[in-house]
Amino acid sequence: MNIEEINSEILKVNNYLKKCLWMDFEFASVDGGDIVAAGRIDTSYDEFSINIDFRKPYYLSSLLYWNLNNSKPFIELVAGKEMWKVIDKYQVEEG
Repeated sequence: MNIEEINSEILKVNNYLKKCLWMDFEFASVDGGDIVAAGRIDTSYDEFSINIDFRKPYYLSSLLYWNLNNSKPFIELVAGKEMWKVIDKYQVEEG
């Protein structure tokens, strides 16, 4: 994916989640380097409301379970000085 496609997908996810008052998230699948973060209104529901697929991410640091905080975007790309802080802090060697 190029940066425009990534930003388009991020916008779709964030727009969907703006409409939700609450969402519980967990990692539904970690398989062969592909990771699926999934959300549902309540953990007692069997079906997820949203699945977010990450194909072969280079670096991931997260809680195992978390919930939606609608005061800011759910997903965003870091850029500029913030990006370089992350690269330096976690010694990211790719992308």
